[in-house]
Amino acid sequence: MHAPLAGKVALVSGGARGIGRATALKLAAAGADVAINYYNSHEDAEALAGEVRAMGRQAATIQCSVGDPDSVDELFAAFDASFARLDIVVSNAASGVLKPAMEMKLKHWRWCMEINAFALALLAQHAAPRMKDGGRIVAMSSLGAYRAIPNYGFVGASKAALESLVRSLAQELGPRGIRVNTVNAGVVDTDALGYFPNREALLAEYAARTPAGPVLTPADVANAIYLLCLPEAAMINGTTLFVDGGFAISGMSAPAPSGLAGKTAIVTGGSRGIGRAIVERLAADGMDVTFFYVGNEAAANEVVAAARAAGLAVTADRVDIRDPAACVDAVERVIERRGRVDVLVNNAGVIRDNLLVALEPDDVRTVLETNVTGLFNVTRAVAPHMTSRRSGRIVNLSSVSATRGGRGQTNYAASKGAIEAFTRALAVELGPRHIRVNAVAPGVIDTEMSKDVRELAGDDVLKRIVLRRYGRPEEIANAVWFLASDLAAYVTGAVLHVDGGFKME
Repeated sequence: MHAPLAGKVALVSGGARGIGRATALKLAAAGADVAINYYNSHEDAEALAGEVRAMGRQAATIQCSVGDPDSVDELFAAFDASFARLDIVVSNAASGVLKPAMEMKLKHWRWCMEINAFALALLAQHAAPRMKDGGRIVAMSSLGAYRAIPNYGFVGASKAALESLVRSLAQELGPRGIRVNTVNAGVVDTDALGYFPNREALLAEYAARTPAGPVLTPADVANAIYLLCLPEAAMINGTTLFVDGGFAISGMSAPAPSGLAGKTAIVTGGSRGIGRAIVERLAADGMDVTFFYVGNEAAANEVVAAARAAGLAVTADRVDIRDPAACVDAVERVIERRGRVDVLVNNAGVIRDNLLVALEPDDVRTVLETNVTGLFNVTRAVAPHMTSRRSGRIVNLSSVSATRGGRGQTNYAASKGAIEAFTRALAVELGPRHIRVNAVAPGVIDTEMSKDVRELAGDDVLKRIVLRRYGRPEEIANAVWFLASDLAAYVTGAVLHVDGGFKME
């Protein structure tokens, strides 16, 4: 008989009944010897140990309160008396007080946290030194970590804490060959469910909203734990495996809408790189987008053609944003066609990099006139229309250069610093009129505009990026989309850094 866990030793906390019992039997059937921890259910634990031994496996029962450090010390002393190794720990024991959060006391909070979350830390601290050849630690969570369940507030909080702890332990213990994961089970019909005052309502809701149909059994959950213990799961670490028949995907609320569909946006510098990604992201969410460009007509036409082929509403308009009158005329054309401007993205910008002593006056003038004066011109043309409607969102593109030193970028850094100051000041001016003004500060992004900088700096730039890679235009577009959307309705005057953790050294 195939026994993939032959020679392994497992410790299952809360192992005498329900999910713990099913897990102990599953692991034993796969060849593992099992230590069964229990707190009150001595007779159930002994009966289970008898079943495990009947399979030809070694079994031991150990009484312990897993939230008590001294008791856990005793647990592992008893464990060492029966077993010479440890390969698998299943942190399944759970407890709690099922009452409204407003009625709970400090002792209830401590009880939930100690048994349901702190216990995992205690078990891991003792288990890791014994897992000399690596191992598996699996923690049991529940739907309450993500969903508001009546009378489950403190228990749910402890389960959320448990899942966070799992991720930290996975990071710490991964280099030692120890994988730490969570199994988050749906509603399982066990004796423990009988303590819920709304047991029948929970079962009915779960059955009605679960695509897979029936209510979970302890064996279903044990199967998931078993999978995480197999050698084939060696590259699964720090994850939460949902075992709920699909309840989570149908039982939770749909994501909040962005509120952008049907609205109108203007994006400056929209024919290439980050600007093009922004145009496409906003249009994909149902916006009518007009983008300004100044020189590359072929690139602008390509953006429009691609967008319209995808059924998106995108229009290009050649505008020199350094010209105030041209900006007013361009905005009026959008107003004539659409009747409103809901979102303005000031993305257009240029670089003229060189050391300060080598910069020509035109290098400084061109950068400031395009990056700063151009932003003023377009915003000043749009703002009256937003103000009259008492609604609008303005997103300005800054740069990591505004706050991080960059050799040869004094003119560019000055322009981006000005944009951030402009953003904060305008947010104060327009906030009372329900117009939000924010900025996105990209790091080094893989675009044509940054090509020379990336090639010149080489690996030196990557070493300053915590994530050790360049950003993508789409990642900046997502940040702009967020700030333009209803999801950022309470965000104004902010600078959102999207730079992979770019740091000053």
